[in-house]
Amino acid sequence: QRWEHHFRSGARRADIIRHFGTITNGEFSVSLSKFLDAVAGAGLGVRQIKALFVEFDADGNGMLDMEEFTTLISKNKTIRSHFDKIISDAATRSLMTWSRR
Repeated sequence: QRWEHHFRSGARRADIIRHFGTITNGEFSVSLSKFLDAVAGAGLGVRQIKALFVEFDADGNGMLDMEEFTTLISKNKTIRSHFDKIISDAATRSLMTWSRR
């Protein structure tokens, strides 16, 4: 639970929004393809990642909102334990993409 509080902090939320998802009409969402790209380095296979995404997409709309996303991360020990690296890798990818422009 302590981890979840840290995860939901303002700084961590900003990292999540910046590197994982999009904001549409003021609502955060992350697509399966963006989620796959982001958590690929956590040591899970594509099938496992897709299954987790579908399992935690509570409303079945094909996107994870902030609550669904944070619930998935907080309940999956493998992703949670790699989360700082996932954020770091996402930041590196963003910088590389930005520098190519």
